[in-house]
Amino acid sequence: MNIDKLAFAVHAYGGIHPNVYANHIACVLAASKTVDVFLAVINGMKVAAARNSIIDALKKRADCSHVLFVDVDHIVPVDLVATLMANDDCQVVSGLVCKRFPPYPQVGFVKREGAYHPIILPIDGRSYEVEVPAMGCTLIDMKVFEGMEKPYFRDTVEKKVREDGVYNKRSDINFFERVKDAGGSLRIDTRAVIIHLGEPEKVDPRDHYQSLLDAHQETLVDESVNAKQPAYKFVYQIPVYKLAAEAIKACGAQTIADFGCGDGNKLELFIKPITREVTGFDKEINWRPWGTWNKADFNSAIGYPSTFDFIICADVMEHLTEPEALLETIKKCCHSDTIIVFSTPEETTTRKNEDGKPLNPLHVKEWTQLEFVKLLTDNGFVVEEFKPYEEGPESYRYQNNIFICGANV
Repeated sequence: MNIDKLAFAVHAYGGIHPNVYANHIACVLAASKTVDVFLAVINGMKVAAARNSIIDALKKRADCSHVLFVDVDHIVPVDLVATLMANDDCQVVSGLVCKRFPPYPQVGFVKREGAYHPIILPIDGRSYEVEVPAMGCTLIDMKVFEGMEKPYFRDTVEKKVREDGVYNKRSDINFFERVKDAGGSLRIDTRAVIIHLGEPEKVDPRDHYQSLLDAHQETLVDESVNAKQPAYKFVYQIPVYKLAAEAIKACGAQTIADFGCGDGNKLELFIKPITREVTGFDKEINWRPWGTWNKADFNSAIGYPSTFDFIICADVMEHLTEPEALLETIKKCCHSDTIIVFSTPEETTTRKNEDGKPLNPLHVKEWTQLEFVKLLTDNGFVVEEFKPYEEGPESYRYQNNIFICGANV
């Protein structure tokens, strides 16, 4: 970001911890070496009113190009301003912070199917685009307020998305929605790790990433995209890849193929620690610096010159107009001892349109357990084990079926 003049904005409702006070002074001094900085401070107002008052005051100053909101219970990196400024093509960027009470979730949301869902960011030094970043360590381009209806920050009461009742939508979420609707870009920069004073005394995102990942395995970040693209999606099939990883260890498989590997994130997390002899197939080529990645059209049978010890095909078949073509391709990649793991949603548990077709527009056909077993058997596979599990975020749960197979080759 090209900053002409920066307002370092702090709003409080009471005192400030001495460590935070000293930290914020250090941050301002560091920023002032490269940027013209001045303070904007309000005490004794509620959050939304305080933010609105600060913005109103700043808009009267023609020279203020950006505002950095910093909460009084946040200890920030001294180089916070320089770090956030590096995101020069977005309008709002925050650091990475966790809430101050257990289980210490990261502050940030993505929107899926009309509802907000929490994210889990790897602390990898990248910036990720989200619908809702944190607000207590946030750099904002003042241009976003031009033409925006006042108040900029306002709490609202709205009906819930999926059930009767109401809930309070926070002022920051309302603000971020308006920025997003106007075409703005919102990010979280994981280089800016924020310490949140709470219970225990200091909550550091680096201390809680793994526990969050273990507790919420249905939400993972897509690490393969750069900061200019949407960086989050909800990653399903985690139990499939965990099961595959355990099976690969148990059977000693050396060569692994994944038909429908996507961005390769699940392979990176669960399979790469066991073996790097991984070959991925999908409609787009994955450019991860390990493994072998192939572009493929699964609706047409393809030939591949190698066979594999272990093959994964997780939640792919339901997307295809010609699933038999992919089964033919997979069978050609099998030797007599190859283990194949398929997964697909259980048709009787998924949502449907009025015409009975899958509500998910990406699903061409869904199968019951018995129907999918017949599909596999008719195409030369032997189903040796069946493992159902519950899948999906809390807003929509359904059964996913895992089929562990061999091939008649």
